[in-house]
Amino acid sequence: MKISELKDLINQKLNIVSVISNFISLSKKGNNYIGLCPFHEDKNASLTTNETKKIYKCFSCGEAGGIVEFIQKFKKISFMEALKIAATMANIDESEFSFLNKEFKQNFTYDQIKIYDLLDFTNTFYKTNYLKSELARNYAKERKIDSPQIRQRFDIGFADNKTKEYLIENDYQLNELKNAGIINENFNSIINNRLTFGIRNQDGKIVAFSGRDLTNNSSAKYVNSTENLVFKKSSILYNYHNAKDEIFNKKEVYIVEGFMDVIAFYKAGIENVIAIMGVELSSAHINLLKGVKINLFLDNDQAGKIATYKLIKKLANHNNVVSVIKNTYNKDADEILLSQGKEVLIKMLNENKVSAIDFAFNSLFEDFNLNKQKDFNNINEFCRKIDDTFGLAPPSIKNYLTSLIKEKLNFDYKFKASFTPRSFSENKPVYKPKINEKNLLIKLKAEKRNELLIMLLSNPDMVNYFFDDSLKWELLTQGTSDDFYSHYEKNISIKDKSKSDQIKAGIVNFLHKKIYSELSKTYLVDEKQLLDLIKNYVDQNWDYWILKDKENIDTINQIRRITRLLTMSYLDIQKPKRLNTSVFINKLQNIKSLAEACESDEKYIKYLKDKK
Repeated sequence: MKISELKDLINQKLNIVSVISNFISLSKKGNNYIGLCPFHEDKNASLTTNETKKIYKCFSCGEAGGIVEFIQKFKKISFMEALKIAATMANIDESEFSFLNKEFKQNFTYDQIKIYDLLDFTNTFYKTNYLKSELARNYAKERKIDSPQIRQRFDIGFADNKTKEYLIENDYQLNELKNAGIINENFNSIINNRLTFGIRNQDGKIVAFSGRDLTNNSSAKYVNSTENLVFKKSSILYNYHNAKDEIFNKKEVYIVEGFMDVIAFYKAGIENVIAIMGVELSSAHINLLKGVKINLFLDNDQAGKIATYKLIKKLANHNNVVSVIKNTYNKDADEILLSQGKEVLIKMLNENKVSAIDFAFNSLFEDFNLNKQKDFNNINEFCRKIDDTFGLAPPSIKNYLTSLIKEKLNFDYKFKASFTPRSFSENKPVYKPKINEKNLLIKLKAEKRNELLIMLLSNPDMVNYFFDDSLKWELLTQGTSDDFYSHYEKNISIKDKSKSDQIKAGIVNFLHKKIYSELSKTYLVDEKQLLDLIKNYVDQNWDYWILKDKENIDTINQIRRITRLLTMSYLDIQKPKRLNTSVFINKLQNIKSLAEACESDEKYIKYLKDKK
């Protein structure tokens, strides 16, 4: 039987509405059934299922497919695994889909299959060794992880100092052991005389091991097997294969630091828990947790606090609701369970949960000592840290934070605007500008300092009113110029009108110098994005309006010169139907020298008229 034939048979035997109803609630509406889409944060019942056509589609996020595709995406498993589950649900005899094992192997290279086989064999060896090792059994008994159920669920074993020899005796080669991460470059076993924890991928296959020191003689408490063709830390969450069903049933997950913490939660009756294994969350990790509430419960030491802060920053620009469990003990979850009992641990999880936003804000507020002394520099650094953490967060989070800052520090804070190109990806290489690049390379970063420039370009009369108390704070919080502001704070009084020309000249010079550096920073964008961005920065109508202004202020003339250069650049690059990369990059490189040339107003007016 072919895969397509098996899929057709599944569709004949199963009702798609009944299948999807096992995972989410559906209600009938006309000829269709609707429900909340599980593949994004849905509040409008965007998922529609058609019983006759045996398909589903979300009209919000676009996810669509049939029975097998829904199971695959909901459980976050491979297509083959989803096909097996659907076939079982349809009561199809296993002999009808035994060929899937062969099909599964066709999805991997020969080397990957060998690694899977070797790691599975090694895991069995470690588990057998555990039963023979008094050292391992005593440690497991002391930590209360010695029950057969726990040892089986978490693949607990013991690696003695003869792992390499045993595997070679069983016809495995040294290069195979090295490729699987069992031995190092010097052909020595990586894990020796340690309690072992098997690390499985989301499909439940052993991909690596971690070894816990039992002698207290090693500087490293844990040692992990090295990355290999089937093990990449950036794509593995420990215990995810055990927890995924519970995670998506409850729409909630607990993130802890290590293996023992995961086991402690399990012993306390909490199964929707995973560990990050000492690495930062990647996009692959976050994708596995899409649409679920995330609770962070890390150690209460300095390293744990830093890790918590990094996780909050990483998760801030995603749609997950993130909370932090405030650990009131200087112990990890396993130690709390052993010393205080599961009731205390569960009570802490329920009662000590705070919003990650509040946690980060209050922690930073305390770190910068703002409860006691609202020092100018501390406020500056505090605002920078807030912006660094939540700069890419949704508007609702930013609005909440600005209200907190208003309440605590009594000024109106505004986040820097930011632009993230659609082509950006963590896994893409960093592009550097090359004249022969097919795509145009340029970066126009829409930060608040650039919005300030636009304001001055379009409203030159506002320059006269620029320096008042309220705008002082805005200039500070947007980080326009540390050096300038430091000089300004020390040497020039805001109220000193006699210094206004000097201040305005300083600001204009600063903005003038910023143009070239801002334009020359690069990342990959397409031509349409480029034109849209430039148009956001400069519109020839602004400059035309400025030219009609009769004020003869040096400051206005300097601002006029800035907008002139940008406008000329913008008008020039619209000439060809398709942009010539080398010509445009050369033009950018000439902006600095053009700025110094100080074109005359007459010549520029003629230029604009010619363009009309």
